[in-house]
Formats: sequence, structure tokens, C-alpha cells
Amino acid sequence: MSPKKENTDNGTYITVYIHEPKLMSEIKSNLYSKSSGIFRVRGFLKKEKVWTTLSYRIPLNSLGLDDTASKKEILDKLLNPNIILNKDTKGLITKLLDQYGPIKPKSRNKLEYKTERFKKKWKMKTRRIGGV
Repeated sequence: MSPKKENTDNGTYITVYIHEPKLMSEIKSNLYSKSSGIFRVRGFLKKEKVWTTLSYRIPLNSLGLDDTASKKEILDKLLNPNIILNKDTKGLITKLLDQYGPIKPKSRNKLEYKTERFKKKWKMKTRRIGGV
């Protein structure tokens, strides 16, 4: 399932994933911030009848980087939002770091990242009660 493409002709975007798009019946992307060109990709959970945010698509130029930026430079900007000049992008990255933990690379692709809480499985604690 891939999100709808809307106005992606103004540069290269990085994607920061928050949740996995499993069990989604519909996926769409909305403009999050007009001034910085950030898109929020959301999915509809049919069971719970709610929309949930799956990821954010952030243009490289709003991070202050160009298309030739390395993965290390991009990750440095994502982990240190104080050096980002764009106010909307800086606020979004700070919010993601506070709510979802540090951002890490998702794959070998330099344009895909995920938060620490992405696809985290919770282990159920069990206790043995009684005899042997």
C-alpha cells in the first residue's frame, strides 16, 4: 500500500515512519504545513473507525539540506532539531523525538527512517504460581 502522491515535484522527501500500515483499509496523505511542505500520511482503521498517523514526509530543503546530502547528515539533523532553521520542521521533529523516541534508519535507503517505538512488540509477563 502506498500513499497518494500530492505535489511531490518540489524536491526530495524523507519519510519518518511512526506506525506500520497493517490492517489499514485506506491510506491518504494530507498537507501538514504549507510553509515547509510537510505531508502527514494517515491510515483508516476499519475496526476502530479512526484515522491514525502512519508517517510524515519531510522535504530535504526544509531541513536545510540538498539532494546530495548523506545519510549521516540527514540523521544528524533529525536527532538534533535545534540546528534546523525552519520553525515548522523543527517543531515537528522535536514533537516526534519527545513522543516516539530517537529516530533511526529504517533500511539502506537514505530517505527512510523510523522512530524507536515503530513496530515495537510488547512482551506479556507471566508468572508461575504453585508447585513444580
